[in-house]
Amino acid sequence: MDKTIGGLLVMREITDWLCRVEAAAAEAYGLAAAVFSEDEEFVRLLHKLKADELEHYKAARKASELIAGGIDLPCILSLDRADMEYVEDFLLFLKGRIMAGKMTKEGLLHYIITIESKECNDFMSYVVNWLFREGHLDGNAEELVFGHRKRLEDYVESLNWDPLIQRLETGFSPLRGKRLLVVSRDGLLEEGLKAIYSGEEVVLDSAVTGREALDRIGRCGYHAVMADEDVSGLDRELFPAATGLCPELKDKLILLTRKPVSDPSFMLSGLRVLRKPARVQEIKNALNEMA
Repeated sequence: MDKTIGGLLVMREITDWLCRVEAAAAEAYGLAAAVFSEDEEFVRLLHKLKADELEHYKAARKASELIAGGIDLPCILSLDRADMEYVEDFLLFLKGRIMAGKMTKEGLLHYIITIESKECNDFMSYVVNWLFREGHLDGNAEELVFGHRKRLEDYVESLNWDPLIQRLETGFSPLRGKRLLVVSRDGLLEEGLKAIYSGEEVVLDSAVTGREALDRIGRCGYHAVMADEDVSGLDRELFPAATGLCPELKDKLILLTRKPVSDPSFMLSGLRVLRKPARVQEIKNALNEMA
């Protein structure tokens, strides 16, 4: 049903928004290709980015159609309305700058890097992977979304323009190369983190029970542990036990729940608690603080 949950948006509204965003990005890249027509390599990149965005648009539209038909797209991620409006406004502004002829190549690449680092791509990855698992797409997010971003990264690095490379690197996650443990019996938390960190070289290990989680913590060094409290078999008792096995995890344990985070038992536990559905940026911030 199309309602907000705690100020967050349900999936149908988000997939409809993704349709608009992907279509707008494709249009902007097409307009830019016409403006920079004499730069063959740049135009080739812009055409490829446009083609990618159109594929993303088709995937988002397919997801919206399935949801409208009563198919459930289970997800513990969400977005703020303000963030969604910002992305749409940004793309409208970018289109206006391109059409007015007020865009240099370096300036355009700065804008493209900005838009490609936004949460719309994280959510697009989640949607694409869901469609792929359900048999509605031939490719997963690694191919359709990360490949798109990798194209941009490779081109920017080939230019050897330090300001652009520095701008590109600011979008990289500080969790690159780190190992996380995800504790969830239904797999939704793991799928969400896979989407957020697609292509970021973040290693995700999974456990479906508290016993399995403690066994892994005892054998492996983890940068952080995230657990879904609402899934049967998992509870807050996991965390004190984990800290006993691995004291350095004391401040690196994150719990997701549908219960109010103001619940005194959470506040007294000292745990970092996120309420589901959790905003993409909220999850990133929580993990970045532990980097």
